[in-house]
Amino acid sequence: MLVLNKYLLTFCRGFKRYHFPVTFEKVVFPPNGEYKLPKMPPEPTYAAEKGEKKFKTTKRMIEGRGVEEVHTELIHKQYGLVAIYGGFISSADFNFIEERVNKNLLKNQFAIWRVPAPWLPRTKKGQGVRLGGGKGPIHMYYTPVRANRIILEVGGFITEIEARSFLMYLSERFKFPVEFVSEEILAERRKEENRIISENTNKFNWEMSSTSTHCGVENWLPSISAAVASYSPERYIWRLFIAVHAAPRFIMAFAYRNLLLNSPMREYWTTHGWFPIVCTIGCLINLAENFFLLLLTSVSSTEDHSLHKLAFSGFAICAIVYMFVATTLYHYSGCRRASTVGEKSYQYKVFSCLLSVLSLLAALYFFYRHNTYCEPGVYTLFALSEFPTYSCIDCNKVFTSTSYTEHVKCISEDQKYGGKSYVAKENKGEVKQNRWIEQVERAINAVKDPSLKSLLQQIRGYNNIPRKEAKFINFLQNSTHIRNRDLCLQAWNCISNEAKKMMEEEAEKESQLAATVPAEDKAEGSKQRQNCNDSNNDASITTKKQSDNVSNNSNEKSTLSKKASDLPFFIVACILLPITKNFMLYDAKTAPKFKWRKAIKRVLKTTSDGKMPVKKLRKAVFAMREESYNGNSVEVDKEQMKQVFAQKLAVCGVTVKDKIAQLPVQ
Repeated sequence: MLVLNKYLLTFCRGFKRYHFPVTFEKVVFPPNGEYKLPKMPPEPTYAAEKGEKKFKTTKRMIEGRGVEEVHTELIHKQYGLVAIYGGFISSADFNFIEERVNKNLLKNQFAIWRVPAPWLPRTKKGQGVRLGGGKGPIHMYYTPVRANRIILEVGGFITEIEARSFLMYLSERFKFPVEFVSEEILAERRKEENRIISENTNKFNWEMSSTSTHCGVENWLPSISAAVASYSPERYIWRLFIAVHAAPRFIMAFAYRNLLLNSPMREYWTTHGWFPIVCTIGCLINLAENFFLLLLTSVSSTEDHSLHKLAFSGFAICAIVYMFVATTLYHYSGCRRASTVGEKSYQYKVFSCLLSVLSLLAALYFFYRHNTYCEPGVYTLFALSEFPTYSCIDCNKVFTSTSYTEHVKCISEDQKYGGKSYVAKENKGEVKQNRWIEQVERAINAVKDPSLKSLLQQIRGYNNIPRKEAKFINFLQNSTHIRNRDLCLQAWNCISNEAKKMMEEEAEKESQLAATVPAEDKAEGSKQRQNCNDSNNDASITTKKQSDNVSNNSNEKSTLSKKASDLPFFIVACILLPITKNFMLYDAKTAPKFKWRKAIKRVLKTTSDGKMPVKKLRKAVFAMREESYNGNSVEVDKEQMKQVFAQKLAVCGVTVKDKIAQLPVQ
């Protein structure tokens, strides 16, 4: 018996490589009895009685895009051709496939179409026909096919090798990739898909999604902790970017402290006392905020909930406290008064502080209500109110985004290594830019039309916008894509009107400044020049005149000081400066008097029409002054000379309009 079993096992060992023949017991033939592929009509038929007729359309490439969701299974469970990607089958392709398949089919074998007849028209113009004039005549009809769609099936008493022999040959005919499939291949693919779904560790379903809650109520918005710390790859992306910008945030804390301590507009009392100490405390709070941010990012709520909760609480408290401390220090440092940008930065900081506090209180309220009553949608409100607070993870994006704009310029190499002897160059472009910004801001406040106001606000953000009408409109139409020329012209008119108003206000201020100078100052000034030009006068007489001048100047100072409360500071300074010129600018004993008024009129008379730009006139008068001293003039500050020139120009009877000086018409 043992010997028989041994020989039986040896005989059956070769069956491992032997495939038993197919018996075809489960073959299902087409119920209509048609085993051959029917001939596809080259074009669809239209019922005239129903109002149908031929039509032309676009290529409709969208019909071949996407994945097929219906015709993806074999009806007769045997063999077929399936599209890998989408494409189009023409009527010529149908004819070729129909001829080849029907030629290779044997008895008890069948083939069926799984796609409809061609119905999508494609037009084509003849050779040599001029372009234009609409679409050409219909050239051919196509059938669109999406990916994973079964094109045709083959079945009956046929083996896989026989089906492959002519179906693989037909796959070369299509203009898009197709493949041979069988019921066994499709079953293996479905099995693999089910295995991947069952073994997937990151399943996505509504029970385990980021919007799920502990009590199972409806929620439509996830919290930031659930969105960036519970799933991959979100957690890795979040940690990567937090780690990348962590070092600059620590550097920013010290840089902001130095900005507050080195502010040039800071008052004297802030150089000592509590201000430097609070700046250091604010820097430490900012460092603690950044540390807690790194901690809550590194430890997610699913890994260690208690530590994550502690880190988030520390971050929220430090962020709120630092925002209020930094806003207060920014106010006392004087950066707020440095420019209009500083004032807007302060307003943004105050707004972000209030928004952060309100959102934090709302988040605490909704979180308590969700955990206590577990109401539907309350956790969504918590997540919504959490965004303004927790997105202060970026240290309140609105709060710190102004740190760059308020630090208008970086220190240059000359200033860095020049030390105390460094003298900054005059930035003429910045003065013009500030004047342009002021004009645009005044225009924004003046207009009422929302579209025009929006355009002006957009113009306010550009630094290098042209300031001539034609180039200005061309810039708006081509660079900002504003096609409404009338709107661009309205914007230009608004800005130009504000510019004219500003010039009129400046001219009015100059006229008021000239009117504030007493008439007797003119006569007294002429007497002083006559006395100073007479070099042969007696020393006692000179001393007496100087003492009289000093007493007169002191009387004038006391008279003007009574009016100083009604005038701005800069007007008072302009009035007092020429009165005290004998003490600040010149030495009457050693230097002769320069006749400013005669020099101004003499230069204007050299022109044909008696007109000259103020800047050119000032330059010519300064040159005459140098010549009068034979190149050995007294050392005088250039800015003080400009102020003296402006004062003399205002009282010498010369009219100034649009920065053009003109002699009075006689």
